[in-house]
Amino acid sequence: MKKIFFIFMVTALIAGCAKKKDSSKIIISYGTIEVLPENIAANIRIIKKFEKIHPNVRVTLKNYNKIDQLLTHLAAGNAPDIIWMHPFWMPKYVESGVALDLSPYLEASFVNTFYKVCVDAYTYNNKIYGLPIQANFPVLYYNKDLLEKTSLPCPNLETDINTLVNFTKKITIYDKKNPNNSIIGFYNFTPLHAFNIGGFKLFSKDGDKLYIQNSKFRELLKLAYDINQTYKLTSSALSMDQNVNAIGGGDSENFLMGKTAFIIDSPYIVRTLKKARFTWGLTLLPKDTKGKRQSTQVETICNFVNANSKQKEAAVKFLKFYTSSKGLIEQAKVPNGIPPLTELLKNDLIPKYYGKKETDLFNLALVNGTYLPPFKDLIQFWQTIYNPFLKQTICNTKTSFNDILSEFNKSVRTQFPEMEIK
Repeated sequence: MKKIFFIFMVTALIAGCAKKKDSSKIIISYGTIEVLPENIAANIRIIKKFEKIHPNVRVTLKNYNKIDQLLTHLAAGNAPDIIWMHPFWMPKYVESGVALDLSPYLEASFVNTFYKVCVDAYTYNNKIYGLPIQANFPVLYYNKDLLEKTSLPCPNLETDINTLVNFTKKITIYDKKNPNNSIIGFYNFTPLHAFNIGGFKLFSKDGDKLYIQNSKFRELLKLAYDINQTYKLTSSALSMDQNVNAIGGGDSENFLMGKTAFIIDSPYIVRTLKKARFTWGLTLLPKDTKGKRQSTQVETICNFVNANSKQKEAAVKFLKFYTSSKGLIEQAKVPNGIPPLTELLKNDLIPKYYGKKETDLFNLALVNGTYLPPFKDLIQFWQTIYNPFLKQTICNTKTSFNDILSEFNKSVRTQFPEMEIK
């Protein structure tokens, strides 16, 4: 009986210690809208790596199907400790105090591991509120085999955009009866690409003003309109439907089919294009209409720490680990944005996925890149003004460019009078 009682007491004591050990763990949560299986797997690998180094911390992963769900939780005050965020929404959470000022937690040596343009995108009043996890920027891709079949010599790709577009118009064959037989010279040239090529500063440095009332920008917008009206294409990126285009696919899909001579797309499609049955190449965007090379506009995604978190120290530790080479090396395995760490683009792993020549080009784009400064009304501008204008410019085949531009100016006159395009 005494032996049984002793065994019972020892078992209870061990169970009690185990329970105490579990309850002593710090629990933090990471919220993201990256719900594709490969993204979830990458985040799980990062979490497991972190927990192995920090056994007293447990990280729970919260996957939101839509950004609206995450934003709703932020508004309600019950968001995760570490949060995935797009730069469009970031200024709002900096101003409202939801995003934690990370500056006191970051050593200069750590900050310097990132490309400067990627950190600057989340720096407000000399304080860092977010750390980048991926970077994207426009790249010009071209089908070498298709270009060799044309009877016209291809211009130097370093030439100005007008020369390049005029060439693509000449080699375009559009078959109305059977669009699949079409050869498109230049696909997916949108007002946003015009903006990138023009190298325009959309916002003032302090984010208080919009600057696009520029005759050169208007010229490039008209060029974008003419291209899309000529080819009668609908943008899959806007409709989120990969099967609505004239030649049966989305942006990179059209190119992959060997039907398009040039496209402008993100760096990560390099991994898709490795499946192509033709020879292709890539370069930075062509020069503007005056022959001037502009810096590449870089768009980043970041993670930030919830200022209302009860476990700020642990949350910052996880954030720093996630955005270190040990964490982002897992994200690099997913066909997504480019890792914003200089060492990852220079070591052997990233070139393994993208190729040495391509990686060198990406490095050049990030070193000389620019970003969108914070603008408090950016979401309002993008959702209520720019996106409708973009759809009109790309999809509307009946309205003239001047009428579209007039409608655009009318819609912004009361909200953003400094933005009217002259």
